[in-house]
Amino acid sequence: MKQFKYLFTAAMMAFAVTACDEGSGGTAPVTGTITGAVTVEGAGQGGVTVTLTGGTASVPQTTTTDGSGNYNFPNVPEGTYVVSITPPDGTTFGTTAQGVTISPTSTGATASFAGEFIRTSAISGSVAAGGVGLEGVGVALTGGETRSTSTGANGAYSFAGLRAGAYTVTITPPSDIEFTVTSQNVQLGSGDAQVVNFIGELPLTASVGIKSVTESDLGTPVDPTDVTGQIDITVNLSDPDNQVRALQVLVDGAPCPGCRQEFASAAPGEEADLAPSGDYVFTLLTNGFDFENGVVNWTNQERVISVEATTASDEVASAADVTLRFNNDDTWL
Repeated sequence: MKQFKYLFTAAMMAFAVTACDEGSGGTAPVTGTITGAVTVEGAGQGGVTVTLTGGTASVPQTTTTDGSGNYNFPNVPEGTYVVSITPPDGTTFGTTAQGVTISPTSTGATASFAGEFIRTSAISGSVAAGGVGLEGVGVALTGGETRSTSTGANGAYSFAGLRAGAYTVTITPPSDIEFTVTSQNVQLGSGDAQVVNFIGELPLTASVGIKSVTESDLGTPVDPTDVTGQIDITVNLSDPDNQVRALQVLVDGAPCPGCRQEFASAAPGEEADLAPSGDYVFTLLTNGFDFENGVVNWTNQERVISVEATTASDEVASAADVTLRFNNDDTWL
């Protein structure tokens, strides 16, 4: 009787196990997780599109990396897959696709991608004042890259091997030179080259004056109240910093015909034919005739004779004037 009990109990246990197996539907399907990171020169890249293809899925799965460059595909069925990325603009990767496998013995797979920035862009320019390049001016670059340099003997600077992005170029100019702009923004694309120049103004130290007004034929000083015919206006220029690029005589604010002396202006790094200090003589025909308009140049009345010394940027460095009364009986034709 006891033996029968044992046999009955064993049979019932076997039936229960069999019923449990049949209710579960067999072995549970295998799923896993695929993870990885996208970095560029060691820094995680957020917002990168990651695509998963293969396995039993008919439609690719996509996700994007988080702020640290990490991504995650959970609950991936057993199978062989390809993980691929869409590289961020301005970067290059040795590979943009990797194969991974999810299996009963390997339910976790990793595919990471490491790239570099494409550095084929450049920023260059010059720092100048008064038409002359300034040496030793500090130039700082911030933004996509952080660098610094100083201008060379000709005032030029350059930053090569830059990656695409937004940059700011800032100079530290000499304290005695005025720059209205000391910082400029620039946007670089891959393979792009931009020029950023800075132009300053030297302190105006030039001085000009009217030394004498004489009769051209006699060389004697004119009577300021009774000026006739042709006169010579002697202008004295003191230009210790060689800033003046032109001298111009004017009558009542209008340029006198043939009364201009220009001096060559130099590009940064080049020697200029600068204006030497000294005397300059300008001849003015007070009874001249304007053939183009069919009128005399000036009628008889008081006239303000002035001279201006101008810089390369047409700024008046110095000016002087004298008042003379023209009193001609006839007009030279």
